[in-house]
Amino acid sequence: MKHDPELIRHILDHVARSEGGVKAAEIPASGGHAAANVSRHIALLIEHELLEGTTHFVHGLTAKGHALQRALHDKDVREKIRHTAEHLGEDVTLEIILNIAKTFLIGL
Repeated sequence: MKHDPELIRHILDHVARSEGGVKAAEIPASGGHAAANVSRHIALLIEHELLEGTTHFVHGLTAKGHALQRALHDKDVREKIRHTAEHLGEDVTLEIILNIAKTFLIGL
């Protein structure tokens, strides 16, 4: 599955704005993504400990989730992710996105 950094940013932003948590099904799709794709990304973000909750109800972002949200708002990070995807000639995985974000966050 293609991991879309813009969709990930959208999900993290939506959850961060939702005080007290949000039903996963109520997180709107963005950028033409199907609801099933949003659900898969939510599950992936929970699995990678970026979101707290279940695939049905998300309580909020973890510290790691907040850090990734901050990194994905940086245009240089988004450009590096886009460039990496072009260079690799394949879909960008969440691990690649996290590694790029970590590099940004620690200033390397």
